[in-house]
Amino acid sequence: MMGWVNRSVRCSGSVLFRGTMPPRLEELNGLAKYRVRVRPKKPDTRVHWAADLEHERWGKAVVVCPRNRPEPPRQMIEHDARLSEAERAEALTGQSPVSVLIEGAKGNVLRDRKHLLRFLRAVMADDGAFAADHTAMRLWSRAALDDELAHDADLDIEGLYCVHAVVPTARRSRLGCTPTGWRRSDSSTSTCSTPTWTCWACRPTRCGRWRWRSSRGK
Repeated sequence: MMGWVNRSVRCSGSVLFRGTMPPRLEELNGLAKYRVRVRPKKPDTRVHWAADLEHERWGKAVVVCPRNRPEPPRQMIEHDARLSEAERAEALTGQSPVSVLIEGAKGNVLRDRKHLLRFLRAVMADDGAFAADHTAMRLWSRAALDDELAHDADLDIEGLYCVHAVVPTARRSRLGCTPTGWRRSDSSTSTCSTPTWTCWACRPTRCGRWRWRSSRGK
């Protein structure tokens, strides 16, 4: 029954930093603080920089600073019930992502995801605005990460998912969302008898990267 837990799954996430200038690898002082070993990768024109990370307890990860600067949809931040008003305001300042990818190696989804959060917290340090778990499509404030990482237990199952907003077609315009940012859903699981639309802007692609629309492309 619980076989879905006992498997290894690739996990990815990002830390969004304030402003439009991406941080340099040597500026991520949280990595040294948490005793994460860093080995820079060879230059790649597709990214500002990339590096392999390794921790004696958390395992291995890859950290990348992408050249394309995808920004999360404002609705995702503004309507996240887990964020306080102060955390929401800080999250809205995040514009420059640094992504982290780990290959599940513990044979336990909850344990692997906990290690992803540990790497994200190390990258965030004191300068990151917020962190995002791509696979769960969930945002994490600095305080929420500290609370979760204060103990060594596996991640709670609630950390594996988020709840998407589903609205009737007629309400899309009132929510200020363009049709290109929403996907029609006629699923039988919907409680609404009329066609509904769900926001797909924050849904991850097959490779784990988020389909965040850049505000520069509007």
